[in-house]
Amino acid sequence: MITPVLTSLTFARRACHEETITQDPIHIILSRTSDPDLTPENVLLSLETGVDLNKFSTGTSVKQITGNKVVKYGMVSATEAFNMEYVRTRTKINIPTVHLVFYHAGRTYIVMDYVRGRTLQDAWASFDQSERLKRASQLADVIAQLRAMPHSTTPGPPNPSPGSKCEGRWFTFFGAGPFQSHHDLVTWLNRKLSIARRGGGEEMSARPMFNDASPLVFTHQDLAARNLILDDNGNLWVIDWELAGWYPEYFEYACIASDTGVPQMPVPVGWRELVLLYLKSYKQEYEMLQSIQWVLNVMPFS
Repeated sequence: MITPVLTSLTFARRACHEETITQDPIHIILSRTSDPDLTPENVLLSLETGVDLNKFSTGTSVKQITGNKVVKYGMVSATEAFNMEYVRTRTKINIPTVHLVFYHAGRTYIVMDYVRGRTLQDAWASFDQSERLKRASQLADVIAQLRAMPHSTTPGPPNPSPGSKCEGRWFTFFGAGPFQSHHDLVTWLNRKLSIARRGGGEEMSARPMFNDASPLVFTHQDLAARNLILDDNGNLWVIDWELAGWYPEYFEYACIASDTGVPQMPVPVGWRELVLLYLKSYKQEYEMLQSIQWVLNVMPFS
């Protein structure tokens, strides 16, 4: 049950908020709850007294609204919720259950289970080497489970809406696609690579290019320490699935290798190097992806 805690000072603000809620229509995108009190209206009211769990992010908020529920909203897409449920129901990976997704006043809201624990971002410095190896091994198992899922021949998220684009570090700020096949994605990447190599003085045919020889695999694209929660029982939970989808097998390695964190949360010392030891190396593809970064930023529509 959602029971916002109100004081005399908040009643006027709540009345104003209730009026705003009634003025703007609510569109329910996904509902998998039997709790009659878990409604979009109650969720919106509970945000007034919710506990902020995402103090460093701009544009996205995460608030705990009950003892076991959180709401993620702001610069959020329903694709994240669909990704979470798609993987959670097909693997043994620990992923918070999504209960409700709705759209209101220009924002998408995702209501999911709250996971009690610490992120590896916060806990890493306190771990000895044995504990660090154990957690890196757990993450390697997560990746193995993702790659064991039945393959798709179409790049991107598993439940795309019409015209959905591929998003992530190796696409432009505006995304890219949609792509109809792995070959189409590789063609797009190679076009960016060719632009990046112009003026190098070496024949293009003599240099490695991206190819579609290996199948697409399900990829998280942001397996950073800040997105991994260790609960009180030592289980590893994975959050922030907004960029997930079917991508080339070297994407996950490249995303981890290139992660620099954010100003308030730099990559923990030793994290990246240790995790990569558990993964097949795609150093060549990683360097090729790194080389197109400036093209993605400066010439996104080329």
